[in-house]
Amino acid sequence: MGCMPHRRLIITCLLVSVSYTVQGALLDIQTDLEINEIYSDNINLSSAREEDEYVTQLQPGISFNHKSKKMDLDVQYAWEGLYYAKESRSNSYNHLNANVLSEIEEDTFYLQATGIIRQQVINNQNNLIIDNINPAARTNISTFTIGPSLRNRFGTIASSSVNFSFGRVDYDNTDLLADSDILKLNADLNSGNRFRSLKWNISYDFSETRRAVGDKSRYETLSASAVGQLTRTLYWRTVWEFINDDVQRIRALKTGYVFSVGLEWRPNPKMLAGGNYGKGAEDLYLQINPSSRTQIRVDYRNRDIGVNPGRRWSVLWKSGARRYQWNLSYGEDTSNLQALELTADLASVGGSTIFRNALIFNPTDEDFIRRMVRGGLSIKRPKSEIGITGSGERRRFLVSDTRDYFYTIDLNWLWLLSPRSALTVGMGYIARHFGDTSIDDNNLYATTVLSRRLSRRARMEFSYRYIERDQKKTSITDYEENRLNLGIRMNF
Repeated sequence: MGCMPHRRLIITCLLVSVSYTVQGALLDIQTDLEINEIYSDNINLSSAREEDEYVTQLQPGISFNHKSKKMDLDVQYAWEGLYYAKESRSNSYNHLNANVLSEIEEDTFYLQATGIIRQQVINNQNNLIIDNINPAARTNISTFTIGPSLRNRFGTIASSSVNFSFGRVDYDNTDLLADSDILKLNADLNSGNRFRSLKWNISYDFSETRRAVGDKSRYETLSASAVGQLTRTLYWRTVWEFINDDVQRIRALKTGYVFSVGLEWRPNPKMLAGGNYGKGAEDLYLQINPSSRTQIRVDYRNRDIGVNPGRRWSVLWKSGARRYQWNLSYGEDTSNLQALELTADLASVGGSTIFRNALIFNPTDEDFIRRMVRGGLSIKRPKSEIGITGSGERRRFLVSDTRDYFYTIDLNWLWLLSPRSALTVGMGYIARHFGDTSIDDNNLYATTVLSRRLSRRARMEFSYRYIERDQKKTSITDYEENRLNLGIRMNF
């Protein structure tokens, strides 16, 4: 179980070799070994089959890094071996995270490639599992993307950008999700410095998920806008859009174009506000930048065509100072599981960063509308740091018309006990709802980690984690787990 697909390994090696050859410079190569001895008092995460277990985790890894004017390369690979003492069995998994960005022609032509191999519980409705230690049916998810980016400037008349990517998502050990190819294209043409009192933009966005089995999904928008100056602070604005989405959904899908005109007010460089109204479209927006570290933006959008018609809001509020930073955002989009696998949609759980799909993973090829809120606060002191993150997401599936949601909050406090020792205390809460099964559960967790740097190349860590699941409608699948971990990490 967990063997790396050969073509993924070949592609990654080729990317590293090509980048190495093009750059003609040495790579920074590092190897490491992590050994953990783990004790769980409920390895099956079950109230009916509570069993304790001792697990040995071996995780050797290697990384390739290079950063220069022409190329950024970061490749991390690790093999994970798990050995269970009482059941006398073992599992192994592969982990890969590779990113390459190469500048082929200065300020003009770029090539980017990414590759990821990770594991995911096939159906996360039963238990909340955030690593490979607890037994469960898993799928290996292998993804890669590759694509060029082209920048060009046509004197003082205009500038353009074109970004294209081809992505691939493969699932092992499950027939519930279809392997898919994902194509994305974004093209922009913007007015240059010659147009002082009239600014214009033409853009094209295209995204298509081609599944090996089942229907494909397409999102396509062609838009054009223009802004002209009326007075020192007042501007006119017009927007035209053609939307041509093609997605399987229970309700009829309307495509076509919208057109609107309006005004924009810019009283000073730190503020702008405006609005548009017209055929099938309404827009309102407000942006305030009271300082270089603070930004507030609110957008309202109403369309009568496309896969997600109606009123949509987006909010962004971020601020910071020398010792703190905080952010808050809300937005909506339409996506599917395959497309999300190619994005860095991450969440913090107990001090660990995981893919957000690991929190709520309903194995289906349906597209869905996402309504997302994210927030975080970080406070830094000379010997301590406090981090609070929270998120919420609602998904409405377009064929079954079911609704899933989850809410999370995660708190971590890091305290430097000495130049070589640190204590981290964390706690969090995750609420989930699966509309197709009416499953609702609350998950509480708490973690404590004591780490000690033994030398320049070795670090030891002792940790404790408690997790509890409380299903609202029945107690059959409730469980508690206490986990102890003693580990050492060495770099070579």
